[in-house]
Amino acid sequence: MTQPIDRVFVIHVSEGYEERKKHIDSHLPKSGITKFEYMLDGDIKDLTDEVTDKLFKGASLSLAEKSCFYKHYLVYKKIVEDKIPQCLVLEDDAYLAKGFCEKITQVCDELSEKSNYLVNIESAYLSVPFKYREKGRYTYRANYTKMTGGYVIDFLSAKKIYEYLNENPSQLPIDTYQSEMRDKIGFNIYWSHPSLVEQGSKNGTFASGINGEGDAIIDKLKYLVKNYHKKYIFSHFNKRVLRVFEDVPFYK
Repeated sequence: MTQPIDRVFVIHVSEGYEERKKHIDSHLPKSGITKFEYMLDGDIKDLTDEVTDKLFKGASLSLAEKSCFYKHYLVYKKIVEDKIPQCLVLEDDAYLAKGFCEKITQVCDELSEKSNYLVNIESAYLSVPFKYREKGRYTYRANYTKMTGGYVIDFLSAKKIYEYLNENPSQLPIDTYQSEMRDKIGFNIYWSHPSLVEQGSKNGTFASGINGEGDAIIDKLKYLVKNYHKKYIFSHFNKRVLRVFEDVPFYK
C-alpha cells in the first residue's frame, strides 16, 4: 500500500536517545511508513537567548519542555516554507497501530474536503465516548487535543500556529498550548477513532525525557491498568471527557 501521507516528521533529540531512533528506523517501515524525516534541530543546546526570548519569554517551562515545543514549532515552520498540504507528526517513542496505513487512509479520506485542522491520532489513555461515535466515522471534532505523540496537521492550521507564535511567546507546553490556544488562533481540533498511536514513554517501553516516567515492569503494569480503565470506562462516563465533544466551534 502506498504511504498515505507523503511528509512525515519525527520529533527526536539528536544525542542520547539512540534507542528511540533505532526503534523508529525499524518500526515505521514495518508499519508502511517508509518516507520520514527527523526533526533534529531544536535540542536544548539550540535554545539560544534569541529563541527563548522569542518563543518563551517569561515562561516557567523546563528546558526539556522548551526543546520539545521548539521542535514542533520548527516542524510548522518547515510546513509553511515547503508549502506542505498535510503532514503527519510523530514523537520518537511512537508505536503505530496494526494496519496503520489502512486506518490513517480512512482518516485522510474524511479530511479530504476539510482544511484548518489538527487531528490527534494517539491514545493518551482516552477514547471518543460511545455517546458520540457514529458507525463508519473516523474523525470527531473536539474542544481539546491530547498529548503530541501523533497527529495530522494541514498547511493552514500549521501556518496559523506558526505565525501566531512569531508574535506571541508561549507560556505553556506544546500539548496544552494546542488546546488552550485553539480559539485565539482559530483552528479545528479532531480526535481519531480508533486511536492509531501509542507512546512508548507512557506504556513503559521508554523512560520519559520530560517527566521522568520509568520503563520498568511495574510501569508497564500500571499503564495496562490505567489505559484499560480510562479508555474503556472513564472516557464514556466522565463529564469532563464528554464535554470535550459538546458545543465544539468550527473555524474556517
